[in-house]
Amino acid sequence: MKTDLEIMEYYKAIFNHMDEFIGLLDPKGILLEANPSSLNFIGCTMEDVKGQLFWETPWWSSTPNEQEKLKQAVFKAARGESSHFITKHVNPDGTPLIIDFTLSPIYDDNGTLKWLVPEGRNITELRQARKAFEISEKKYKTLFEQSSDPILILQNEHIQECNEAAALLLGLSTTQDLIGSQLTDLTPLQQPGGQASSDYCHAFMESAYVRGRGRGEMYLKNSEGIIVPVELSITAIPDPVHRVLHVILRDITEQKQQEAEIRSLNEELRRKVKATANELEQATDILESSIEQLAHSEKLAALGSLMPGFSHELNTPMGVSVTTASFIHDSVSRIDRKMRAGELTKTDFDRFVADTLEASKAMLTNLDRAARMVFSIKNISTDQVSDIKRLFNFREYLEDLILSLHSETKKYNCQIRIDCPEALNIRSVPGIYSQIFTNLIINSLQHGLIGDYTCEVDINVDIKGTHLMVEYKDNGQGMDEETRRQAFDPFYTTKREDGNTGLVMHIIHDLVTEALEGSIQLDSRIGEGIRIYMEIPLEE
Repeated sequence: MKTDLEIMEYYKAIFNHMDEFIGLLDPKGILLEANPSSLNFIGCTMEDVKGQLFWETPWWSSTPNEQEKLKQAVFKAARGESSHFITKHVNPDGTPLIIDFTLSPIYDDNGTLKWLVPEGRNITELRQARKAFEISEKKYKTLFEQSSDPILILQNEHIQECNEAAALLLGLSTTQDLIGSQLTDLTPLQQPGGQASSDYCHAFMESAYVRGRGRGEMYLKNSEGIIVPVELSITAIPDPVHRVLHVILRDITEQKQQEAEIRSLNEELRRKVKATANELEQATDILESSIEQLAHSEKLAALGSLMPGFSHELNTPMGVSVTTASFIHDSVSRIDRKMRAGELTKTDFDRFVADTLEASKAMLTNLDRAARMVFSIKNISTDQVSDIKRLFNFREYLEDLILSLHSETKKYNCQIRIDCPEALNIRSVPGIYSQIFTNLIINSLQHGLIGDYTCEVDINVDIKGTHLMVEYKDNGQGMDEETRRQAFDPFYTTKREDGNTGLVMHIIHDLVTEALEGSIQLDSRIGEGIRIYMEIPLEE
């Protein structure tokens, strides 16, 4: 059994090692003892404050209002009543502290008031934590109430809380109209897939309870009976007593409309792809027909020699068109899969529309190029087997002719420039002009180029009175004087060893002078290319 001295030492140790502030006063409020924690707080020793009225010590002297509050508490304790209040103090480094203060009377065994015990507990951090919690709670509540996304809190499958956005989504005037409802109360009898809404909701929520969260689509019904498609994001909130779910709704009516537009666009694209395939097949038929005609016509010998290159040239736009059509088909299939899987985003849709428009533009451009090539070769071939005069636009005819020769001219990176009035229409035999310019251009490519020259051809056409004035020139190696004088003679050539017959320039001369009843002159010098001037009478 402990002695009185041991007991006293035991309590003294507790007194001295307490973190809380504690002291001992006589019934008049004079300080008898204070523990080290309270003395360290004001930076004093016991000798500095012992024997002073407690409210006049440094703990209280700097705060007159708190000083008066303490004095009244001492008077009250002297009457046997405890006091409790919250007081504010400043520690030596200037940091404000919040102290939970009590003053209690202590009696001896005879019931006589012996001491007053002041106690102080620093609750600054507790108050700060509580204030932070209140601020956080207020922020969450504000976020919950002011969020533009409809939010529901379900407790045991019933709506316990909701925000105004949820009431607005369902066409209700106040949030109270939703409190207590179940999710199935807000749905039509069936979901789009035919499943009963009650079964769908139950399965959806049970999955969220098990997995902790869930995401999916559901159809709700507003107060006017209108179906509203929504996307739900559900999170299970841990609760020891209740089943609690946090539900965020997002109106996807616009998304569903976009999906319908995409389905319609898919059908339209499929139709266009099919139509494009038919156009390609028709273009191929026309090309094959043109090649067959060229192969059986002696008058198309020069043009017929160009057809393999022409066919190869045509393969480029046709190949690009087929590849683009395949890309469009794949894009349609990919966006269709995303739509059906519910993974389609606005970014996906915008990118799909942009890619499809760009691909369609590329396909139409290449189909137009292929069609122009096919029809130009068709027109040229038709004219060369026909001696019938007709009215035609001279510039457009030259452009079609040059297009039909593109497979040859591109081998030499040949640039052909035309200076001709756009409204120049003449009545003549277009096939003759086709033969003239075809032979001139091929001759420039085969005879005019040497070394690393880049072929350049200029065709200048104008009207002078009743005559058509044509100037043809290239930047080839040119001719010496002897070659120039004999250029129009039959069978004259400087490249007989390469298989040339020397008839090209002679045929050009005869076509201009005999068939068109015009005149032709040739001017050339070594290193300066050739210039050919033609003057052809026009039919009045």
